[in-house]
Amino acid sequence: MSLSDEPIVILGTFRSGTSAMATAYSHLGIYFGREDDFQPADEFNKGGYWELKDAQALNARIYTAYGTNYYQVDRFPEDWDQMPYASALVQEIRNLLRGKFSGKGRWGFKEPATSVLLPLYKEAMVAEGVRNPRYVIAVRHPLSVAASQNKRQSQWGYQEAQGTGDGVAPVEERTIGLWTHYTLSSLRSSVGSVRQVVSYEGFLANASRSLRWMADHLSEPKPTTAQMDAAVLSVRPEWSHSRYTVEDLKEWSPVVMGTYDVCQRADKDPDGLNEGKYDAEIEQLWSEWLQWSKMVRPIDLPAGQMLFHWQVGSKRESHSERFTPSGAWQTVRFSLPIEPGADVLIDPYQMPSQIWIRNATWHVGGSSKKATLNPGPGGMLGEAFGTKRLTLFGPGALIGQVPPGAGPVEFEMEFMVQAGQVVMSDIVTTLRNRVEQLRRSGGQPGFNAGQRR
Repeated sequence: MSLSDEPIVILGTFRSGTSAMATAYSHLGIYFGREDDFQPADEFNKGGYWELKDAQALNARIYTAYGTNYYQVDRFPEDWDQMPYASALVQEIRNLLRGKFSGKGRWGFKEPATSVLLPLYKEAMVAEGVRNPRYVIAVRHPLSVAASQNKRQSQWGYQEAQGTGDGVAPVEERTIGLWTHYTLSSLRSSVGSVRQVVSYEGFLANASRSLRWMADHLSEPKPTTAQMDAAVLSVRPEWSHSRYTVEDLKEWSPVVMGTYDVCQRADKDPDGLNEGKYDAEIEQLWSEWLQWSKMVRPIDLPAGQMLFHWQVGSKRESHSERFTPSGAWQTVRFSLPIEPGADVLIDPYQMPSQIWIRNATWHVGGSSKKATLNPGPGGMLGEAFGTKRLTLFGPGALIGQVPPGAGPVEFEMEFMVQAGQVVMSDIVTTLRNRVEQLRRSGGQPGFNAGQRR
């Protein structure tokens, strides 16, 4: 069975009212999944989250693959589809959507991380023949979101939620950044589809206005009067516990205030939003947000060197070439003062990282030959998603041999370097598993610079 063509996709930051909107849309006949598929209700969301546990787990894997997580504001790469694991992740999304929603007349889903990961979900939906998704972008005042998140984390026992001397808890500052990131990502990635910005505060006060607009933009059969009445009655005005205005955002970055302001105007003018009235303003805010995030983001990929070591008789020779990792696919080609036929140790980079290798070639005297690379003492080489991946944790990560021949030698490699906290955690886990395997087998690490594997 196939997927119907008009899913309701609810986007927005956590604690922004996405669950209240999902509850209302469920009364309009939108199928979000089986009850036992959902993250269970708790004291922070007594009406339930309406979030598929499988979608949460999948989104966490996608974040990890791209070297980030739920609580970072790293820009999702524009060339995400060039990563070696992209097609496999899109296929996982396709399997998820097909497995949960095939044969359902009207269906939808919500999981806050989808706001950032929407490019992959759009690709998956198109591949499944879903070409007319409807996007509902929930927007709550960022200070209300921060207060709600702070309360939740405080009750969970996180000390950082208790505040500092200036009265602002670190979790509040981070949540404001996440709110901006999720909101602008939702607005940009949903361009070209029917979409609606829904102010949470306005939704609680007059849910009928927002629900009826989207209902009018659904194909037949439209929701019945009884369904609409039930949806409106499911919304409780008392759920709003704080009152802020755009003026309360003056002390924050102008991009925060500007994002909230454009969302408030788009909420009141959904037709204008879909006609592109606010697209240029949203794009400008996104550019400003990228600039801010670049200024405060730590440098994960500093400039480094690609080092080559080989023996000439009893003497060890070395050569280095400087390069700056781009975080995307890049190609380098270096001339080496080395004799053809020599064994060589290669240090691709000087910090723990994962390096994807799409191509490696030796050029000797005008002839080219694909390089055979093996793991050295400081690396583990495997294959993932059809591409070689080097886990680099020390010197001499790769071993190779220059092909025989005559003439100058050059080494060319097309590769991508990934580093950062998530990658480091993966490296530590990989090393821990390797040590445990050796312990169980009674083997010794026995890293030997001349060893071929």
